[in-house]
Amino acid sequence: MPRLAALLLHEHLRQVARQVAVEAHAAAKEILEKEVCCVDAV
Repeated sequence: MPRLAALLLHEHLRQVARQVAVEAHAAAKEILEKEVCCVDAV
């Protein structure tokens, strides 16, 4: 049973890490697009 719990926890953490990575990528893309807009405006 503890092994199953560890497996479930590992899978959950993996999904959370993937979600964080996706959100971080989206945020970085947004920031980069704003930076480019600022540079174009100058």
